[in-house]
Amino acid sequence: QPVMESEQRFRAVFEMAIDGIILFSPDGEILDVNDAFARMHGRTREELRGLRITDISAPDSNRLVPERMRRMLAGETLQVELKQLHKDGHVFQTEASASLISYGGQPAILSFHMDITERKQVEEKLQESEKRFRHLSSSMMDIAYSCTRRADQGFAIDWMVGATETLLGRSIEEIQALRCWVNFVVEEDRPLFMKHVIGLSAGETDVCELRLRNKDGGLTWFQSYAQCEVSMEDLDHDRLYGALVDITARKQAEEKLQKRELQLRESQAAALIGSWGVDIPTDTLDWSDETFRRFDKDPATFRTSVEYFVSRIH
Repeated sequence: QPVMESEQRFRAVFEMAIDGIILFSPDGEILDVNDAFARMHGRTREELRGLRITDISAPDSNRLVPERMRRMLAGETLQVELKQLHKDGHVFQTEASASLISYGGQPAILSFHMDITERKQVEEKLQESEKRFRHLSSSMMDIAYSCTRRADQGFAIDWMVGATETLLGRSIEEIQALRCWVNFVVEEDRPLFMKHVIGLSAGETDVCELRLRNKDGGLTWFQSYAQCEVSMEDLDHDRLYGALVDITARKQAEEKLQKRELQLRESQAAALIGSWGVDIPTDTLDWSDETFRRFDKDPATFRTSVEYFVSRIH
């Protein structure tokens, strides 16, 4: 009676299971399958009985059958991923758990299969996306990072990509070991870092320009972009997303322009010569400081115009 009840329970599970179930002999002959397994393969149960497991498996999986069979017959339970053949010829993937049982007084292998084709496709797309991202990150000339912060602690870098060695002379691992890049910010610019980067609260975004010191002592200008959010993984954490863009060339160009403008103003003042430019759509003139002095006008209150300038010509 107990044996009969056990067999009835086994048969009930076998027939009603959502996952595919296959029962096959030690030599690989399929003894029985449930409806779910048959549907996975696009066949009927009658079509599958009598086939060999190698008939419904892809060549990649078949090469491993002898070794896996040896291990199962030795009493080992296996959990593996298999490539299976559908009746129409396409390959799909299953996650299988298989072990040795007694069936009708004879040894047999009972295996449960779950179709993981969609999951594997998603994983492959994710891996490809990550591969492309790593490639782009390794070639980018800027730096991106993220940090986490507990309520009672400061931010700590948990992810970083970009050309840190080119821009700062330090590896990503070196910077992450320090937990934060504040150590590279020049002393005069640290108040900017404290206010516009790690001083942000959840929901805030800010931008600033500051200088970081390279490993060799040189300075690089960066524009810092930072955004703070509540972490979706852990509501007790804040997450900071940031980027550093090298603006050294721009700052050097601005400095040169400022020097040239200063030199021009000094030259015009020494020679008592002014200069001007015209903006036709707005009918305004752009006067140099010396031009304002020549006309005895205050740059803060006087609005220049073409009409006024023409009226002063004799």
